[in-house]
Amino acid sequence: NLHDDKTLCGRQRELDRIVDAFWGKNATSLGIQTEILEFCLQVITGLGGIGKSAFTAKYASLWKKMYGDGVFYFNAESVASLNISIRKNLRRASLRSSGGGLFDDNEIFLQYVYSKTKVLLLYDGADDLSVLEK
Repeated sequence: NLHDDKTLCGRQRELDRIVDAFWGKNATSLGIQTEILEFCLQVITGLGGIGKSAFTAKYASLWKKMYGDGVFYFNAESVASLNISIRKNLRRASLRSSGGGLFDDNEIFLQYVYSKTKVLLLYDGADDLSVLEK
């Protein structure tokens, strides 16, 4: 986890909204739903220090069992930190780095992700979107 779950409080409504967005309406009240939506993108934005990272870590912690193909964290603060995260996630997925740099490693990881059905990708610190474009 990125943060200690004990520091997150008062966000149950927001967690329920994210669960419903990923798993369908009323997923939280019905319990675990068996099918994930085909593709779902959620973006959490806000000022620094308001708990975005803790919030997403809490969601991942609560629902990780539903992402059987993996939950992967990326530090997107800079190209260098993203490169390190991609290589760590390659190892976690038992894949090898190409040795050809960020673009090649990212392609290898994306091929892995596209071949799976239940993957959660968390990009933290993506204040400069140009980092993700590279």
